[in-house]
Amino acid sequence: MDVKKTVKNKDGTISFKGTMSPEEHDYVMAVGLNYLVEQGYIALSEPTEEEELEVQDILHKIGPGSSEVQ
Repeated sequence: MDVKKTVKNKDGTISFKGTMSPEEHDYVMAVGLNYLVEQGYIALSEPTEEEELEVQDILHKIGPGSSEVQ
């Protein structure tokens, strides 16, 4: 996934361009969704067995301590 972001502020313009692997994308989405649930923006419901297995699969792929971003 290609990522492009430009932010303009009083000090100038900041641009970022990069690429995320599918695993990194899944991690970012999981963190973002978790934040939205914690802040109460979306309601938390019990995951289905299929959803739970999918989350466990993502966590297994990422592995403990694997936070490298390219």
